[in-house]
Amino acid sequence: MKAHEPEDRGADVDNFGHVLVEFYNHYVGRGFHRLRWALNEPCPGHHSAHLDDKRKWSITKNSSVHYLGEWDKDYGRPLEFVSPIFKFEPKSDWREDVKEHWNLMKEFAELHINDTCSTHVHVSPKVGSQWRLKEVKYVAQSILYFEMAWEFLLPPSRRANQWAKSNRVDNINLKDLSLRKCFERIQDCKNIENLIYLMNPSNTYHGEVDRCYGWNFENLQEDSIGTIESRRPPGVIYLQNCLVWVELVASFIRAAMRYGHADNLSEDKYTRDTDGLKQFIKEAYDKDMNDKDALKVAFQDCSGYEPPTPVPEMTEEMREKLRKKNNEERMKNIIMDKMLAREEGDWAD
Repeated sequence: MKAHEPEDRGADVDNFGHVLVEFYNHYVGRGFHRLRWALNEPCPGHHSAHLDDKRKWSITKNSSVHYLGEWDKDYGRPLEFVSPIFKFEPKSDWREDVKEHWNLMKEFAELHINDTCSTHVHVSPKVGSQWRLKEVKYVAQSILYFEMAWEFLLPPSRRANQWAKSNRVDNINLKDLSLRKCFERIQDCKNIENLIYLMNPSNTYHGEVDRCYGWNFENLQEDSIGTIESRRPPGVIYLQNCLVWVELVASFIRAAMRYGHADNLSEDKYTRDTDGLKQFIKEAYDKDMNDKDALKVAFQDCSGYEPPTPVPEMTEEMREKLRKKNNEERMKNIIMDKMLAREEGDWAD
């Protein structure tokens, strides 16, 4: 991210962040969420930020987003934006809030991406609800069933990616099993904790969970944020691309919670390519909730499937980097604060 005005670029990232926040909050439209600088986020459980702060957009650093070379440094600061918790429900105005955010970002700076950037989408049940074991099983089964369709939709930078591994071919618990055997393992899980360890095992450190899978279930652990996270989409610099990926992920999870029964996931009902994925999502379509045009764009001129490629064997240095990254993400409580704020008061501004 590179500010248009040289005087706004700041001597360091902290100064740059404060300049951006000041600009953003001065020009943001009435009724839209404001922005806060969350570089030095406190540890989990230390919720020092005011409730109103937790309802804002947040801007912070992320160690996995970095320069790929000297040429990359001309594009400004590597930063991460975290949205407020939005309600994906009928008549929700969340898309307008994202649009306002995007317009302000582009008014302040040039936006650039490289292959280290990605878009993460967290999904949880509606306010006041908890994930039921049956729903999580349905989602897990749907992820495995349609994995080749999702792989086809991704750019090369997000395939065989160490930060978003395949939940099957990179999973020591499932990689040698047939799809139906995978479903049996999912059905055998007695609780959500068992399912987390089945879908997100560490292949290096026995007994640990690795959140760096394409679909991260670790956040369903007790005292965590209660979301299933899609880590597969690429970084985006255009508003429409952001809206399309969010629409696609949220719509898929919604369909999976309803129709992800093992007996329902069969070739005679849904092919395992993008055509089948589109049909599956369409089952749960709601004209008052979904953006038909966004879903159309997601599958436009796109029909096929791609078997996932395993992540290459990592060096010891890369394993340690991944371990540190996992710990870093666990220590960040930006989304935790936002989820708590949702429970502490009326979320709608």
